[in-house]
Amino acid sequence: MRRSWPPAPALALLVAGCVTSLPMDLTIIDPQSGQFSRTTIDAVKRSGPIAVDFQGEHYEGQWTAIRDPGLVSSSFGYNFAQGQVPIGGTGTAPVYTQGFMSQSQALRPDSGFAAANLTSGGGKTLRCELRFNSAGYNISGLGVCRDQSGRAYDVQAATR
Repeated sequence: MRRSWPPAPALALLVAGCVTSLPMDLTIIDPQSGQFSRTTIDAVKRSGPIAVDFQGEHYEGQWTAIRDPGLVSSSFGYNFAQGQVPIGGTGTAPVYTQGFMSQSQALRPDSGFAAANLTSGGGKTLRCELRFNSAGYNISGLGVCRDQSGRAYDVQAATR
């Protein structure tokens, strides 16, 4: 039996616009110690509150994301070529071709940028930035968080 993806009930929900939540896990990693913390945000909302416990501190703040409208790469030119074509094994004949050509390509059609500013009760801060790509409802991203002293931490994002 051949199955279609997504399953019909899921497709019906998507088409009807009933997807009201899209959990995305964010993982902040200290590349020196390997210590990490995870939190979850709702990627459907494109902004909202965020909280994470990291390195003994509880941080809270706001995050927001914007979609990159993408770039379009276009090329246009005039093409001229010449060559030789074999004729029945007895020789060759010259061939000339010419014409206009154009090509367009969408670059980064489903990508964007997200940022979060967080503070702890002890006055420490984290500023996180990441680039993300999406294919349908599968979103993933990579970036960096920096604390108030400028120390960098890796950040990874992925929908469930």
